[in-house]
Amino acid sequence: MKKIALFGGSFDPPHYGHFALCTLTRELFSPEKIILSISKNPLKGSANAPEAHQLAMAKLMAEELGKTGPVFEVSDWELRRAGFSYTIETLRHFHAIEPNAELLLCIGEDNYQIFEKWKAYQEILQLAHLVVFARSGTQGEQQSSRIIPPERYTWVQLDLPLSSSDLRREIAEGQDWQAKMPSSIAAHIAAHRLYQNEK
Repeated sequence: MKKIALFGGSFDPPHYGHFALCTLTRELFSPEKIILSISKNPLKGSANAPEAHQLAMAKLMAEELGKTGPVFEVSDWELRRAGFSYTIETLRHFHAIEPNAELLLCIGEDNYQIFEKWKAYQEILQLAHLVVFARSGTQGEQQSSRIIPPERYTWVQLDLPLSSSDLRREIAEGQDWQAKMPSSIAAHIAAHRLYQNEK
């Protein structure tokens, strides 16, 4: 069966941690495509960079990833909708486009831990197989598997020391941050003075 992996997020900004997740997903599951869907998360509030720059940086990320194989694409469907994004609506959208494909929903352990707070999470489990990325050594799988049948998720452990929130702080404080992302994204951030007013 055709597989399509979906990464939802603000990518605010994208960094090499995101790249590692995307390339590992391709290696482990061999999806026909990996969609980077720019989202407005109702549990996290508004993004820091304007939406146009979020989209531009995600496209730069897809271009860099595309150098390793033509698998990656960007969707702005969630951005173009009014209000916050809910994962169930995004999954319904892509399921309608690809009704015969298996959807892989890639999430972090932090979202896995609060999965029961997600809108229509039972339907999410019907529409998609979860791929949960967790830091090595955590016990989150045992803590949260009570609501997710074991056949509906795959637990992947790896170490990702990078985070977008830390990067935004480092940029605002004038620290050395450029090496943590591809040069094209770093150049975009510098040219448009993004995250300069972060506190």
